Amino acid sequence: MDYTRFMRIVKNAGYTGYVGIEYESDDFQEEEEISKTKELLIRTAKELE
Repeated sequence: MDYTRFMRIVKNAGYTGYVGIEYESDDFQEEEEISKTKELLIRTAKELE
């Protein structure tokens, strides 16, 4: 997924609220994967500042 593009759209729209994260899989690492995605989104948003 192009997280940089996603976050650029969000920031350019002036949105300052929460960004939801959903994860679906048959494995049991849901919390870990959501945490990794959260970190990725935060890092990407900071790069766009």
